[in-house]
Amino acid sequence: MLLNWYSDYNNSDRWYLWCHLSRLTCLFFFLKLSAISAQPLDTVKLNAVTENLPPYQIVKDNQLIGGSSYFLVKELLQRAGYQVNFQVLPWARAYYIAEHQANVVIFSMTRSSAREHKFKWIGQLRELTYSFYGVKKDDSIIINSIDDARLLTVVAVRNSFEAQSLIQKGFIVDQNLILVKNYQLAWQMLHKGRADLTYANALVAEQINKSFRIQHTPFFKQPFEVENNALYIAASLKTSDTIVEKLSLVLNDIKNDGTFYQINNP
Repeated sequence: MLLNWYSDYNNSDRWYLWCHLSRLTCLFFFLKLSAISAQPLDTVKLNAVTENLPPYQIVKDNQLIGGSSYFLVKELLQRAGYQVNFQVLPWARAYYIAEHQANVVIFSMTRSSAREHKFKWIGQLRELTYSFYGVKKDDSIIINSIDDARLLTVVAVRNSFEAQSLIQKGFIVDQNLILVKNYQLAWQMLHKGRADLTYANALVAEQINKSFRIQHTPFFKQPFEVENNALYIAASLKTSDTIVEKLSLVLNDIKNDGTFYQINNP
């Protein structure tokens, strides 16, 4: 029936009809795509990935229950109006997801030159100072430079800022650098003498000390500071600029009304 109807037209008319139908088809798909893209941003569901890292993220039974960064990110996403799914993962897995998937927020992540172009940066959470830590004992190892540290074995978390920074400073994986899946395991290895040093910021070191539940801390900070940096909230490159810009603006509001400092310094 349709073929009979089409055959009634001459070649010139057929060409005109085909062009007209093509335009209508393109217009239909354009309008459908426009309708999809016009959906309000708050219908987007974000995946927020993180790790167990007291005092920033505190985890119990694989669920976030506290921590300054967690409370800040939770407040941020609520104010911005986004649905969110929080996931606690080994850091290497969280990092991989944030590198490869869309609509992903990752925290707390140290900003560095190696990471600068791998993520979109929402805003700063806290400034940090990094040092080496050793174990207290009669023959404690004391170092005074990076060169001294490279002669020893250091343990760090895989894909962490600490591990990436140490590699940039000349440490070699499986020679003088051991990589593990989380900070608790890194400090346990240091405590048991399976590594000579670990590399950390002071707040993490303090919380790890508390987690050992020992009256007198078995660890000490080496007598020089290596570098300063800051913790950030970041998003994956596949997350839209509109979402990142909105989150950055809302984070600034949280800082301006004092909520940020109340959470960060309870």
